[in-house]
Amino acid sequence: MTEKMLSIKIFVTGANLEKLEKIRQYLNSQNDVKSGDVDHWTKSEVYQLLFNDAIENFKF
Repeated sequence: MTEKMLSIKIFVTGANLEKLEKIRQYLNSQNDVKSGDVDHWTKSEVYQLLFNDAIENFKF
């Protein structure tokens, strides 16, 4: 399967924005990030992670 890049804009507001920030803070609090083995998670990376997970787990 060939991978393709999809560029979309996602607008997140209110409580969901707060939840996404808590997820990012949680991911950045993990030992591999704290030790410097991996880079800190950006907001964009967290959005991509959640969006890709939602697509992979979508039930038809």
